[in-house]
Amino acid sequence: MTTPPPKRRWWRWLLVSAILTGLATAGAVFRHPLLELLHRTGQRLARIGALEWQDPAGVWHPIAAADAGRLTWSPETAFLRPRWTPIAAGVEAADLKLARPPHPLTLTLALTRFDPAQWRLRVVGFPDWAERPVSDFADEFGLSFAVNASFFSSEGPIGLVVQDGVVRHRQASRKASHFLIDTPGGPVRIKNQKLAHIGSPYAGFQGFPAIMTGGKLYDYVRSGGRGFDVVTVDRRTAACVDQEGLLLVLVTDSITNGLSFAELGVVLGGLGCRDAMGFDGGSSTALELRIAGHERAIWGYKPVQVVLGAEPLDR
Repeated sequence: MTTPPPKRRWWRWLLVSAILTGLATAGAVFRHPLLELLHRTGQRLARIGALEWQDPAGVWHPIAAADAGRLTWSPETAFLRPRWTPIAAGVEAADLKLARPPHPLTLTLALTRFDPAQWRLRVVGFPDWAERPVSDFADEFGLSFAVNASFFSSEGPIGLVVQDGVVRHRQASRKASHFLIDTPGGPVRIKNQKLAHIGSPYAGFQGFPAIMTGGKLYDYVRSGGRGFDVVTVDRRTAACVDQEGLLLVLVTDSITNGLSFAELGVVLGGLGCRDAMGFDGGSSTALELRIAGHERAIWGYKPVQVVLGAEPLDR
């Protein structure tokens, strides 16, 4: 039996929610500047309240203090169990809903899980690092799945980019997180180490932050320090490899809501991740899913330079 979320004193948020909805509608017309303003306003509002999650039966559960503070994760401690739906051979999708009462809005996480042995994972960018919407990358490169990947500036990607076996941008010394695939159909390696020896991968890029290695969450992701903000809520794109070697990609499906880095670490651990890292997020967060009649689009506020994509290995 589905039970509603616990009663929340949400009436004071009703007017705020109506205003945000109106701004979101206007944002569809005025696009980037207004959405950026809406996004920053939502960041401040969404931080109110402790995180809860909804199970497949519709029941809401507070995240226990023991899990919120946990540093070491294993299959036995994974507590988040979304309803995974197979959408093609070697790929599943799920939605995970989160909330922060008394804030009335829920946050949906779009989860996609791949078997790398059945899907060709690619890292791609246009010539001269042209900035384009993620949907344009899916169109141009024939990708069934695409998400934003590298951080970038007006001068190009920040850190390593390997596209189809060619190093298009060199490794950065200050980025610890590496997403690597040595061969098409080979396992995904998330290597969280600065100046890591990466070999000669078929595809790869660097991201931020390093979140987890071997089931152990990095302490700074939970507690911050040295100017690293783990409290601010933002749109996120992240990925992990689980105990079975499957790749899980997480994208927040929101305009004004998101996760803090501290919350992101707990969610990834709760999903059973072993090695995890963050991609570029915030305004860059975007997703295109076009697999076997299952379509989904999460629109980014700004175009990007590099995406992680997937296509069937036998194509």
